[in-house]
Amino acid sequence: MVSSAHQPHTPILIEGNGGFTANNGVTGGNGTSSDPYIIQGWDIDGSNRNGIEIRNTDAYFVISNLYIHSQANPTTYTGVILYNVTNGDLQETRIVGFFVGVTVQSGSSLQVERTSIEWNNQAILLRGPTNAEIINNDISNNGAGVNAGYIIDTDISNNTLRNDGILVYRSLNFVITGNTIQGNSQDAISADQSNSFLVAGNRLSGDNGRGIVITNSFLATVTDNNIMAATWGKGLAGIDVSSYPLGSTQNVEISNNYIYGDSVGISLSRVFESTVSNNTLLDRNGALVAGSANITLLTNTFEYDPQGLILNSTQNMLIYHNNFFGYSQLALDLQGSNNFWDNGYPDGGNFWSDFKGVDNCSGPSQDMCTGPDGIGDTPYTFSNNQDSYPLMHPY
Repeated sequence: MVSSAHQPHTPILIEGNGGFTANNGVTGGNGTSSDPYIIQGWDIDGSNRNGIEIRNTDAYFVISNLYIHSQANPTTYTGVILYNVTNGDLQETRIVGFFVGVTVQSGSSLQVERTSIEWNNQAILLRGPTNAEIINNDISNNGAGVNAGYIIDTDISNNTLRNDGILVYRSLNFVITGNTIQGNSQDAISADQSNSFLVAGNRLSGDNGRGIVITNSFLATVTDNNIMAATWGKGLAGIDVSSYPLGSTQNVEISNNYIYGDSVGISLSRVFESTVSNNTLLDRNGALVAGSANITLLTNTFEYDPQGLILNSTQNMLIYHNNFFGYSQLALDLQGSNNFWDNGYPDGGNFWSDFKGVDNCSGPSQDMCTGPDGIGDTPYTFSNNQDSYPLMHPY
């Protein structure tokens, strides 16, 4: 990623567009979109100062192919600071050993891409930028990975993180997609107090942590993620969605995720008006839903979880067209109110691998015995509830 032919340069401070000069490390360009200022090829020791600091500019610039490092221990400095900057691009650079690798505060139309950020206390800190892209970076062994607050229209995608995670809070209209995150004892992706965002296509692995965590948020889509504990049963939760006191989480769509080896595949606590569909769960407990209401669970597959789906203190739940394979307790409905485990006739309910009934009849009352209809003639009963129209074959 970084060339070995770097030339030494002192730390760089640029204040305003007039600061883009040769003395400040500019090697080419005139600051336009077609010919941006270029800062490249330098070896910068930031042991006693921030490596590069650019403030209050709107000229176009590219920082590329630098090695920015600090030998101080402990360090209080930052590798690259972009403060109230528009039209900046940091790429193909290695940043090592700082308190924060990259800080972006305010500004817009910014990119951090194809950069290696390692062994810092914090890899990337975002505070309030709009239209930023954090893409295709290699982030490893920092005290924390990407920490983003008050961002709008930001893309965090296709990064590789090792022993680091992604945290976003109080933000709007962002996407977290296509990232690969490996590491133990951490939450891989977290979103708190945020609205209108997408978490999709990520590959997450590790033990003793949670895969995707969402709290006090609205209009979230979590889809097509692959979440695997490195050791079966040692992940805490694949997807954990909740509201803490005086908050609320609503309108969350969780779909098409594959979750393996966690204590709980999907955990929902105090979640409302949401949908869980077409997920595959192979975990100690498939899904746990508590204190929640108006949630639809459909077309999910619970594969040999010791406990399949557990509802506790829920209301107005609709559960149908799911497949429950297992050898233990496939479902529990504790202290529920107005929960339905089927969608009526002829749509039907769920497939249960231990259902012992037969299918000789049809009709809403299963009393028209002229032939089968794919629905069991008797309900499937379990703790405190029943599926009135169990499916005879997997959906």
